[in-house]
Amino acid sequence: METATRKALVIDDEAGIRRNLSFGLMQNGFVVDDAENGVSALLKLESSYDKNEPYSHIISDIVLPDINGLKLLEVIKSKHPTLPVIMISGYGTDETTDEVNEKNGDAFLHKPFQIDELIDVIDHVTPIRIESPAVLEEVAVAKSVSAYALIRLDESCDSMDVYKNLYLMDHVLYCDAVRNHYDIILLLNGSSFKELEHVMDSKVSQVKGIREIDWLPMINPDIDKVLRNFITVYEKQNKMSPSLEKLNRFQSSLLGYVFLEIDPSRTKDIYPQLYFQDDVISCDTTEGKFNAILLIHGTSFTNMNKFVQEKVRPIEGVIRSNLLPIINVIDS
Repeated sequence: METATRKALVIDDEAGIRRNLSFGLMQNGFVVDDAENGVSALLKLESSYDKNEPYSHIISDIVLPDINGLKLLEVIKSKHPTLPVIMISGYGTDETTDEVNEKNGDAFLHKPFQIDELIDVIDHVTPIRIESPAVLEEVAVAKSVSAYALIRLDESCDSMDVYKNLYLMDHVLYCDAVRNHYDIILLLNGSSFKELEHVMDSKVSQVKGIREIDWLPMINPDIDKVLRNFITVYEKQNKMSPSLEKLNRFQSSLLGYVFLEIDPSRTKDIYPQLYFQDDVISCDTTEGKFNAILLIHGTSFTNMNKFVQEKVRPIEGVIRSNLLPIINVIDS
């Protein structure tokens, strides 16, 4: 049995395309909403469930101003796996079709296309029912906190010896040797900030060769609850276990940290734009010298720097950025 009401959300940053698609869909019996970017689309998607008027289909461009459409597809499908999502683009190739399929997209259309072509695709992917949004399981987990320690070393010290001492230390989740501004980045995890501060005072700062440490406690980002829920579901389905990640993250040397100073009043707008970037592995908000830290990857450090200059720095509210490439000391 098909859904009683066909309701579509059209996502495209070009007003003319949104208007034409909306008009064509309405002529074919659809109720239509539209969104000009990924973040507003996610908010409208969840609002539709809150109003008990969920969408039966999503039609989204791949090139969006804030979130890559393929990443948006992944995020939507992580929470609404049976909701049909049709991707469209004027820049697609045969490989794009494969990428859409790999991310569980239901169809891909090359622009330009006729509205009849879209309706034909919709008829082939119409759901049997509109599913309820995924509900997060309430699992009792031990509370923990995390913090970054940005370390500078004495020039005369044995940096490899310092690295090994820190890497094997309790409460150290990640230990990365880096270039530019700092020498080693630690991510520590514990039951409380007091416990982590004790680790810093009694163990980390006592390692011979450490000259200076900047301390950045990790805090929860101030973002919309709807987006936080999407991120939680998405990470739940895609996150590796910390132990495996610690072993496997060195398989590629093309990783780097981006330390950001951002306008705190703009965090709600900036964080989703950073988190949903294709090249971003993790996005954390912190207190201290920097208030946002990205872990990014790329095919080369030149491309990583290009990503920072072209995708991160232009975001309104980003004041300062520093890229620190990770040195794969295990292979060196």
